Amino acid sequence: MKAPLMLRIHTKKGDKLFLYVQIIFWLIYVMIDLGLFTNKLLLFGTIALALSIVLITLVLTSYSYLDVRITPERVKIGKWKIPLDQVREIRVLRSNGSTADLIIVYEGGERTIEEVKNWKEALETFQRYKENMV
Repeated sequence: MKAPLMLRIHTKKGDKLFLYVQIIFWLIYVMIDLGLFTNKLLLFGTIALALSIVLITLVLTSYSYLDVRITPERVKIGKWKIPLDQVREIRVLRSNGSTADLIIVYEGGERTIEEVKNWKEALETFQRYKENMV
């Protein structure tokens, strides 16, 4: 079986943040529509602007939880892009039921990803990528 082109690692915190982002987008849309329908666009537009500032702050401060993925070229954790040939191993640090904490060991150090939901799939994909590199 071939490895996928890219695998997004789903964490509990990342999925929760993604849901919050979706809800805030929906609230901004509703506020602007309410402003248009009730002729109080300035009031509801201001509320939508405040929500969009909250949304931008939330995304910028928690980018590393939202963008964790494994590709054939690199392992990407937020702003850190580690080339796959520098990654020595990905292993389970702790496992509690459906989630596990993964540790990525690479030549410059190590990174921990907490509460990964699809940890088995992440380990299998990493092994396939490493096998295809050799």
